Amino acid sequence: MRWSFGIGRLFGIPVRVHFGLVLLLLALVALAPSGMMLMRTILVAIIVLASLVLHELAHALAARRYGIETRQILLHPLGGAAILSDRPPTPAAELWIAAAAPLTNLALAGVSFGLGAVFDAAFFDDFAWPNLLLGAANLIPAFPLDGGRVLRALLEMRLGPIRSTRWAARIGRLIATTGIVLGLVYLQPVLVLLGAMIFLAGTAEERSSLIHGFMSRRRVHESMDGVDQALAAGGDLGDALAIFGRQPNLGALPVTFGERVIGVVYREPAVIAASTNTNATISDILDRNIVTHEGDGPLVPLLRKMGEARSRTAVILENQEVRGVITVDRLIEALRTARE
Repeated sequence: MRWSFGIGRLFGIPVRVHFGLVLLLLALVALAPSGMMLMRTILVAIIVLASLVLHELAHALAARRYGIETRQILLHPLGGAAILSDRPPTPAAELWIAAAAPLTNLALAGVSFGLGAVFDAAFFDDFAWPNLLLGAANLIPAFPLDGGRVLRALLEMRLGPIRSTRWAARIGRLIATTGIVLGLVYLQPVLVLLGAMIFLAGTAEERSSLIHGFMSRRRVHESMDGVDQALAAGGDLGDALAIFGRQPNLGALPVTFGERVIGVVYREPAVIAASTNTNATISDILDRNIVTHEGDGPLVPLLRKMGEARSRTAVILENQEVRGVITVDRLIEALRTARE
């Protein structure tokens, strides 16, 4: 987002282009010979952009059929991404959302080759080849490419979400490593770069998917640290330390003003402030960027709310009374324990 600009909307979905892609296309045009070759290079660049947009739009429209909206389509130097608002609800949904884009490119390539044969026009071949390459490349079962997501969806029907993600990521890393080795042997830097990007992206996607799988099974109350007593806004650091002493597992202490939660104080900053600065007050270490949640429920919607607010802590209420806190740090600890 920081290095991109909008070029319009398709079916209500914002489409943005990364400046890196613009620079890459300009470099290709600058290196092209003048005259007809220059015009052909510009035409091919436009066709590639259009093919990428159609590829990501196919993802977005397939996701919409399953009730998932697309926040934006982003075109970047390595291709594109349809950034969905949520994950597919079922393996079958993920399969069709992932497969829709490469199948669309292959269908467009087939139609273009057919029209080229009938009308004997070079334009149709110019449109067909990028779509053929884009569709075929994305069907390679290297997670997180579309083919890798299709593979994970098929595996999930038999193995469940965690094992299928791990197996798809392992296969993807094997394919990526093979590409890197072949690129080094045959002196193909593009193949080395693509292999490295697939390897790193697959590892990151595996970690993200496993974290989401862990969090999706949890509920708010089982994830929170119970709070026996909150700190009133008129309290001082001594009061905060006394409450922390009575609640040794509590990492964040809610601070209230009447019935309203105005922020939290964290244990470590409170201890440091009390030991190094005798004039420090609660206001000096108060984190006001928090979210509140009433009652129990699935944890993921609350995490999404925290992410949108860029907050590291949620205060859990019940009948408008403080019952607990959930911090990102404590969730990370729980995740590490579960993986061990």
